[in-house]
This record gives sequence, structure tokens and C-alpha cells, in this order.
Amino acid sequence: MVTDIRTYTASGSAPMSEYLHLPPDSAQQINRPFDAGALYGTDLRKEAGVWYRPPPPSDDFRQQFLALADKWHRETGHLSSPPQIALHPAYQQIIGMGPAAIPFILEDLQRRGGQWYWALMAISRQSPPMGPMPTAKEINDVWLRWGRQRRLISRQLQFQGI
Repeated sequence: MVTDIRTYTASGSAPMSEYLHLPPDSAQQINRPFDAGALYGTDLRKEAGVWYRPPPPSDDFRQQFLALADKWHRETGHLSSPPQIALHPAYQQIIGMGPAAIPFILEDLQRRGGQWYWALMAISRQSPPMGPMPTAKEINDVWLRWGRQRRLISRQLQFQGI
């Protein structure tokens, strides 16, 4: 750890011999991994998985998703090339929204259809089992079933026409 720089060279950096270093025992104490258990009397890392739940997505998050999904549907509805559809900037931004976007993607898939399977695979890092050469409808049905099994979407949406 640097505590003092005496002179600089023409390139703007000081030669290594010009740096004053802390004694080795101090450096070892500084570089030792932080132990939260020693500080708080318990290992918070172990307990965090039990009590931590991410906050539910806000209305702003939902509105952002809907705006991106509308743009994506509008600008790719006429395309037949899956790579062009999946590489659309709005689609990529939705993937960047992460796991919180999965319920919204599934709702949109249930309501409007579309080729959401690339986004669902990228975000969830899962691929539900499908038969050989499935149709787009079969792929969508498998993903919707996957979402219902995990309670990410409800069955009522399909009957309400949402």
C-alpha cells in the first residue's frame, strides 16, 4: 500500500523504489478476507439466502418493459429471420432487464405470442425439454407451462383475454 510518493519521472509515474510500503504484517492484515461473522457474531452470507428476496418490480419497470415489448413487436412483426428478431435492440434491452422481466415476458407471450424463447433461455439459463423440430406454438406452450409450474404467470390470464 502506497503512503508517500517522493518524485515523479517524466512519464508521470514514480519508480518502484520511490514508494514507501507498509510493513508486511500490516499488509497481511489489510488483505485478509473480511469476516462478517467476527463483526456481527453470525455469518450473514449463510443467512442471506434464507431471508433475502429481491423487491418486486416497480410500475416503472413494468412500463419500461411494455414500451420495449411494443416497440419490438411493432418493428419485428413482419420479419421471419429469428436472428434478426432476437438481435433487435429492444429485445436485447429486455434481456438486459434480467430475471425480473421473466413474468412480463411470459404474460406477453401468453397474450400476443412472439419469439420470446431466446430471451427466456438467455435470462433463465434453462431450456425446457421439447420434442424434435417443435413448431413455434409448441415452443410457446412449453415455456408457458414452465412459467405456470414456477408460478410466474397465472392460468387466469388466458381466460381473461389479457
